[in-house]
Amino acid sequence: MSSRPTRKWSSLRGLAVVTLGNGTKVGTVENFYFEPQGSKIRAFRVKTGMMHYKMLASGVINGIGEHALTIQDEDQLRDEHDQPGLDNLLPGQTLMSYRVMSTSGNIVGTIGEILLDVSTPLEMHIDSYELSRNLLQHFGQQAHVFSSDQVSNYGTDVVVIPEQVALSLK
Repeated sequence: MSSRPTRKWSSLRGLAVVTLGNGTKVGTVENFYFEPQGSKIRAFRVKTGMMHYKMLASGVINGIGEHALTIQDEDQLRDEHDQPGLDNLLPGQTLMSYRVMSTSGNIVGTIGEILLDVSTPLEMHIDSYELSRNLLQHFGQQAHVFSSDQVSNYGTDVVVIPEQVALSLK
């Protein structure tokens, strides 16, 4: 895991998207799209209305603060259907229900939180994953965390990690 500042996905989901040009809220962060290889975040899905969504490329983000994600103007939001390559990216929100499995086939747990390195929008990526915590862990034990670099493969509902990494999480 890196020493760069990270943000939990749960603290970014629902964050206001605000334009710097006129200070208008144009939507809220709903999801993110990432490349499995390298875990690079390429875009955010922004809810712009009751049933309307737009795509916001990570490279046009000015900043991600505690209360808002800022962009220069509303024109930087794009129609999702017109973005080539978006189909090849994974939606990050779905990872929140993925099981974590070792290469030998043992289930280690479930992803409970995603930690994103948001220090530089152009280099934004998933830094690490935190396993879901049971009731006893909420009272004192530190959460089990593994780096996104340690993921061997992303399946349809499972993340595969090497056996050594799985053993270190027990």
